[in-house]
Amino acid sequence: MPIFKNVLQIKVALKNFKPTIYRTFYFPADKGFVELHAAIQEIMGWDGEHLFAFRKGRDLEIGISSSDDFFDFNHTILDISKTKLKGFLEFPKDTITYEYDFGDGWEHKVDVQKVFSEIVLPQLPFCIKGANACPMEDCGGVWGYANIIEVMDNKKHPDYEELNEWYDFDNLSPYHFDIDEVNDYLLDFKDCVDHHKRIIKEIKSSL
Repeated sequence: MPIFKNVLQIKVALKNFKPTIYRTFYFPADKGFVELHAAIQEIMGWDGEHLFAFRKGRDLEIGISSSDDFFDFNHTILDISKTKLKGFLEFPKDTITYEYDFGDGWEHKVDVQKVFSEIVLPQLPFCIKGANACPMEDCGGVWGYANIIEVMDNKKHPDYEELNEWYDFDNLSPYHFDIDEVNDYLLDFKDCVDHHKRIIKEIKSSL
């Protein structure tokens, strides 16, 4: 297996939801936030079609910059296409928040757990651990998703039939996680990054 240098072990976990939906993966330390965004999207299982941002504290955001002052929200916005991980996610215990879909508000806690000067891996990025399925898109955030699961487990619930029509409970597996499937997605990571760069370009042009 190949040897990779300067590698981060990162854990990304969806906030405010139990049981915890998380993934732990290895990621190259010299990459930028565009690549990390692409990795999180693939590893978690999102579709990537919504706005997103990384946030450090209350005043710093790394995301899709806009020439329109309406989107500045009185804080600093760094262009995700030009921002590297170095200085933000570099050492163990470094952390940042990643929000996907400002409507549903899926917030993720992103933590650096370990740093390796070199490590033998079958590929990079590479997922080593995780639990539970990614929520479906546009379902109302963590509270909407929790309600769907609660209704799914109770056929006598007054909303069961309606939600079953929307979400097809027979094919909904909220506790499923297939690590081999995730790593198969990551095999073509360059294509994955290019795909998300195209989406970012489309979103930016619409702002």
